[in-house]
Formats: sequence, C-alpha cells, structure tokens
Amino acid sequence: SSSELFSNWAAASLEAGQVEEAAGLYRQALQTNPGNDEARTGLTRLQIEFDEGRHAFDHYRDHAQSAASEQPY
Repeated sequence: SSSELFSNWAAASLEAGQVEEAAGLYRQALQTNPGNDEARTGLTRLQIEFDEGRHAFDHYRDHAQSAASEQPY
C-alpha cells in the first residue's frame, strides 16, 4: 500500500540522516492510513530523538480522538 511505501521510505530517509524528510514521509503515511502503527511508532521515535520529545505523542492522541468520535454510542 502507499502508506507502507511512505513508512518504509521514511525509515530509509531517517537512516540516511534526513530527519525532516523522514518526518514528512511518516506524516504522509499516517494521512494515507491513520492506522499505520509502524509510521506512528517511527514518527514518535523520531520526535523523541531529534525534536526533544516535543509533540511526540500528539498523533497518538489525535488518532485516539478520531477513533472515539467514530464509535457509535
């Protein structure tokens, strides 16, 4: 899937030291498939290691809120 492609590309970019590109690619993977756990974990690790943890868990919160709003009451 395209989400997996973006996620794999992001991981390779991060290995090559292209942190900003990797972050963007992980975000693209999550936009394509919000349930992509590999991309969510990769983006979290990237933000912890290279962005001093700022916003490291925002995408988890956003995904949880989105999933909760889709649940029938």
